[in-house]
Amino acid sequence: MINRIFNKTYTGRVLVLVLVYALFFQVFYAYAKVDQDDIIVIGSGRIIKGNVASARNDAISEAIVKGVEEYLVMYFGSEEIVSNFSKLISEVIPSAKDIVENFYILAEEQASSKFTVLARIKVNEQMMEEILKEIGLLSINRPSKKVLFMVSQKIDSQFGGTEISYWWKDPEGNIGLTETDLALHRLFEDYGFISVNRLRSLPEYEYSQGMKNFNLFDEDALKWGMLFSCDMVVLGKCEVSGQEFVNVVLKVMDVETGEVLSAVNQSENIPKEEHPANQPVLLMRSLVDRSAMELLPELVKTIEFKETVGSNIIIQLNGLASFRQYRVFRDFLLNEINGVKSITQTRVMDSSISIQVNYVGERDKFQDIILRHSRFPFRADVSRTDLGGIVFDIKSFFDN
Repeated sequence: MINRIFNKTYTGRVLVLVLVYALFFQVFYAYAKVDQDDIIVIGSGRIIKGNVASARNDAISEAIVKGVEEYLVMYFGSEEIVSNFSKLISEVIPSAKDIVENFYILAEEQASSKFTVLARIKVNEQMMEEILKEIGLLSINRPSKKVLFMVSQKIDSQFGGTEISYWWKDPEGNIGLTETDLALHRLFEDYGFISVNRLRSLPEYEYSQGMKNFNLFDEDALKWGMLFSCDMVVLGKCEVSGQEFVNVVLKVMDVETGEVLSAVNQSENIPKEEHPANQPVLLMRSLVDRSAMELLPELVKTIEFKETVGSNIIIQLNGLASFRQYRVFRDFLLNEINGVKSITQTRVMDSSISIQVNYVGERDKFQDIILRHSRFPFRADVSRTDLGGIVFDIKSFFDN
């Protein structure tokens, strides 16, 4: 009798372990495939009176709401989402289904009383911004830039031995976040930056040895930034040297230009008098916080100044039938696209004109903004140059 009970219990535990492993590999496979802007969520619904279809719909609805909630947390950062919590819950979350652009079920599971889905969603950022603007939250001053952290952590123990951690030595090893990483994620997100989740969206790439070195050159750090499609890379180190000192070095670089936007280098001696064994680590945490708080205000000012000055975007128009068509496009940019400050012709050929557009705003979104505009004046094939310029091969003008 006891043996039968034991066998049943043992078999049940094995079955649970098998199910856990199956779910783990499903989730891992989904994470490996997910795009960087996508969000993975789990939703569930109760099966009432055998109505599985209704439970499945409830699970999908819950997944959508969770996805939008996670997006809002990443968008606002912890401080702003707390201060605007009531308005977000009452005026944004009810519109969750309308805000989701793509929804894909990766896996689903039916139990005796519950239906669960694992889903991948993508939020329609333009629609989200429209809703936030309507309720007065879009005006909150935030950079909305994606940041990749590449900050090594090295701790020399007072008892001998050194602990070194930097995730890029083994990009596919799912190395967790260090204390330095966690602190920087929190502080930057409080300023409105978006931390790139490298654990979720590792790009497929043949990494060079230089990209895995402990001491990265700037160009190798920028390669990582381009791989993760982020705006900025924070490169640096956090070092605890035995019982001597703590040193934090941080440098923020623009991925597109390689320009150093802000930097800080701070050190602090560890007190010689008797102290708890963990004091060096506590001092490290404190110095990371202070270093980031010194760096961030300068970084925000630099970004605001650059956006005020604007960036230059080269546009090439091929297939123009007349100079009047060029003027139509020029007037469209100047009159309809917010942020366009000036347009200068740089080259004129038989049926082709190249122009330089000074634009204040997010450079990466400029092309989508003009293509989606209701008054965009022509139909064309679109391509990009190696230097980031936009090429329109015009097929027909809508006013012809």
